Amino acid sequence: MNGSPAAPLDLLRLKDDVERSRLFRELDASNQGLRCHAQGIDAWYEVMPSDRGWVVRLVIPDRWLSESIESDLVHGRDSLEALVGDELVDLGCESSIGTIRHFRDDQRQYVFEAGIPAPKTANDDDTTLALQFLLAFESTFRQLGNMSGEGGD
Repeated sequence: MNGSPAAPLDLLRLKDDVERSRLFRELDASNQGLRCHAQGIDAWYEVMPSDRGWVVRLVIPDRWLSESIESDLVHGRDSLEALVGDELVDLGCESSIGTIRHFRDDQRQYVFEAGIPAPKTANDDDTTLALQFLLAFESTFRQLGNMSGEGGD
């Protein structure tokens, strides 16, 4: 889906499905996408349109929290893509994760971002795929660094 604008997602259905997961403390759906406030920490998971299609993101304003994740990844055996990929498999998703970018955005927040691929078959739908990628991101990152809100500096 590279180079093409994002096709519409059913953001209301996505929001309803995410609310049922009870994994987030606050949700904000708009024409721009879906923002989900993580439990116990100052971080947001997002499903947003981009010029490359839809992306799933983790946005962290705290440098130390971002560094705690990086540290776990440096000292772990698996790549971030492998960890998210395992979660996708557990969710029954047949699509695979591409490269996960890590960067600092214009608002000086730390971002982990991956593209959500187009569905593989006509029986799949974009909204379900976006949900699976969001839940896989949440499950993966909750286990890294200080994302669970436990521990300390």
